[in-house]
Amino acid sequence: MRQTRASWKAREGDADSSNNVVTFSTTVARAGERPLEERDISWYTEEIDCCIVKVPNRSAAFRDLPDLTARLDAAVSEVSARLDEFPERKFDVYFIERTIGQGGYAGTDMVVVYNDRLYIGGALDELLKHEAVHILDRQFAPQRIKLLAEGVAVWAAGGHYEPQDLQRRMAALIRLNEYIPLAELTADFYPTQHEIGYLEAGAFVDYLVGQYGWLKVREFYEDTAAGIGTTEVEALDENLRRHFGLSLAEVEVNWLEKLQSLTPTEEDVADLSTTIRYFEIARHYQLDHDPAAYFRTAWLPDPAEVITQGNPADFMRYPRSELNITMEVMLRAAYEAIRERDYRRANVLLDSIERFLDQHGDSTDPLVASYQAIVKTAVAFGYEPQRVALDGGTASVLATTASGNTLTQLDVELRRGDWILLAN
Repeated sequence: MRQTRASWKAREGDADSSNNVVTFSTTVARAGERPLEERDISWYTEEIDCCIVKVPNRSAAFRDLPDLTARLDAAVSEVSARLDEFPERKFDVYFIERTIGQGGYAGTDMVVVYNDRLYIGGALDELLKHEAVHILDRQFAPQRIKLLAEGVAVWAAGGHYEPQDLQRRMAALIRLNEYIPLAELTADFYPTQHEIGYLEAGAFVDYLVGQYGWLKVREFYEDTAAGIGTTEVEALDENLRRHFGLSLAEVEVNWLEKLQSLTPTEEDVADLSTTIRYFEIARHYQLDHDPAAYFRTAWLPDPAEVITQGNPADFMRYPRSELNITMEVMLRAAYEAIRERDYRRANVLLDSIERFLDQHGDSTDPLVASYQAIVKTAVAFGYEPQRVALDGGTASVLATTASGNTLTQLDVELRRGDWILLAN
């Protein structure tokens, strides 16, 4: 590190010459030199039955590694049995701090986001299962089309984001008038609204398995690939005819008739609509304040390359301004409210977050102001809030310090208009 000086000079014509120059000092890293807090970060590797697990030390994943490896082994075992396909080799799994996209991605290896303030990506077990499927199914269906690839992953994981009755959830989607015709969804899968697309794909595979059994659906899945001059819609239609004797349109009519016989509860509808809204607002936040995490522009490096180049801190850096922390703890609180089936509270939080984002951070929303003040209080004492549970004039804060990954419980109370950190 070295100290440097910088100056700013006023424009010509400034009548007051006494204020024409401002000089300040700042610290600049030399080329190739890491910030002090990153210099002792290195990769830690642990081999388990299914996988070779790699995590940066000092990360939340390193702290929780025994639990993570047990859950990872269980997830791979479960989807292997469901697919009737077992790993041909131990594959690499990277647990990273940096929030990216929907919480994970997989190719020949698997990358899973794991941090204490995770506000997008859903339940960990379903995420591990989903990404493990993307590795396993490449062994028998390397050319599979997108709708079926994501559908099989959702089906084998038992749901999208959490365990779900996929057919009942589809009935709720129809009640919301959000159903997308299968030909349209197949033709343009990934740009389609994420939660709707993945739900439909998973429920469609679930329907086929219910009708024909996994072994027959697996043969169909292996066979369905778009060749030269063939669209994915045409490949899907052709192979439905070949394997099941029905066109895509005919299968869809039969499926919709079955869905019409299901009656979703008001809770089913509220859960789905609030979940869709939650993830859309989370993506709005990413687009405005963390574009490297936004799924359409996400930074998705090959982790093996990053390891070769030798800087695990690349997977630990993410925005840590008070604005970012405030939005992320509020989003996390909204997600937890959805998981607790408290949709009213979830939507109150989402209303405030949405107003704040729509006004480009210039908001007098009282709920945002409370969360901001709580974050400021914790930061002033050297803590970084990871979760905030706000209850009227009191709040419980789960926080870390800049020097480590240990979680500390803080109690904060509103007194005479100020949020005060209480002594433990």
